[in-house]
Amino acid sequence: MAEPLLGTLAFFFLFLLDQRRERKHREALEEIRRRKEAAKRALLGLLSLFLLFLPAFGQSLVGRASVVDGDTLEVHGQKVRLWGIDAVESSQTCLDPQGKPWPCGRRAAFALADFIGQSPVACTPKDTDRYGRVVAVCVVRGVELNRWLVEEGWALAYLEYGGAVYLEAQRKAKEAKRGIWQGSFVPPWEYRRDPKAPPSAGSYTGAKKEGRCDPAYPTPASSGPWRETWPPHTATPIPHRAEGAGSGRPTPGKGAPSGGPGSPSA
Repeated sequence: MAEPLLGTLAFFFLFLLDQRRERKHREALEEIRRRKEAAKRALLGLLSLFLLFLPAFGQSLVGRASVVDGDTLEVHGQKVRLWGIDAVESSQTCLDPQGKPWPCGRRAAFALADFIGQSPVACTPKDTDRYGRVVAVCVVRGVELNRWLVEEGWALAYLEYGGAVYLEAQRKAKEAKRGIWQGSFVPPWEYRRDPKAPPSAGSYTGAKKEGRCDPAYPTPASSGPWRETWPPHTATPIPHRAEGAGSGRPTPGKGAPSGGPGSPSA
């Protein structure tokens, strides 16, 4: 009598263990399925983002360019911010060797427009900024525009954003006193901090600054050693006629380039 009872109890105990193992197995399979589904959703999300930004990262922009300001172009309706440099703002003035203000920002934009002319521009994207603008290195007739602007003294190496590659070009421009290096000036990132600075052609309403210019990159938190190099000034921009490229001297009768900051209100 006792043996059949013990056999029944042993069978029942083994049955319970088997059910428990089976339940744990099902739970493990369900957890694996959930993780696979989560991974699949994450991959689909990343793929969607990749496809969304593929035009900016995977393709070059090639075509006729209009100049927005000294470091911003528009190609096929796409705003392109030149990577690694920061040009003087279109509303900005600098001081010549005699301490007289001159419209360095407008001349930088005109110099860039004159240099590009009617030639097609090829821009290789390196990033996309928060406004949806492509940040790129652009070339015209085999010449890199980013480097050319620094060499001609119309832009500075933007060290906060990879601009160290242009420091040698900047040194040469400074030694030759080209462009803004002929006198004194405020670095453009400091100029943008000044609430009294007039709006520039590159202003973005999306910045919610009521027309104040806002760069493709955030303004650096500190200007560091720049203050020792460029004495600040607060000269008020004044209207000037269009200027020629690179000379630093007015060219009478010359009109504003297409897309450039040609009017005093730009």
